[in-house]
Amino acid sequence: MDKELEGFEVIVYSAPESVQIQVDILRNQNKINIKTLDKVSNSEMRSLFQKARVAISLAVSDGLPGVLVEAMQAGALPIQSENSAADKFIVHGKNGFIVNPWDLNLIRESIRKAITDDTLVDLASELNFKVLQQKYNYDDGISKLRALYL
Repeated sequence: MDKELEGFEVIVYSAPESVQIQVDILRNQNKINIKTLDKVSNSEMRSLFQKARVAISLAVSDGLPGVLVEAMQAGALPIQSENSAADKFIVHGKNGFIVNPWDLNLIRESIRKAITDDTLVDLASELNFKVLQQKYNYDDGISKLRALYL
């Protein structure tokens, strides 16, 4: 996959020291353009997502991660761990990928597909915008709140 990553910058944010060490190894041994960011503001994260082709969020226990929604809003193709509520937003292989956070082969293949399939990324961006409009429609939210309180 090293050659497929040529031309891409990989950014790992909020990485613990053990991950930072692995990032250093990848950068030095495999010549991957990869770096870590320790503290990232909300506006910096939005800017990164807007520039990103892919956003990967892997956790072993998580509810609906804000990273997923933010990535979808910005047009980045999400690769999300299956233990979240991602299946309420993503159809695997259509508008993102849902992966087991321990399945490195599936994660690798999802990344490979995401960085090589322009059509998938473009269609997913359009679909994700529509999904978020349906799930987070302001007018629907207001009418539901009014129904609760009136």
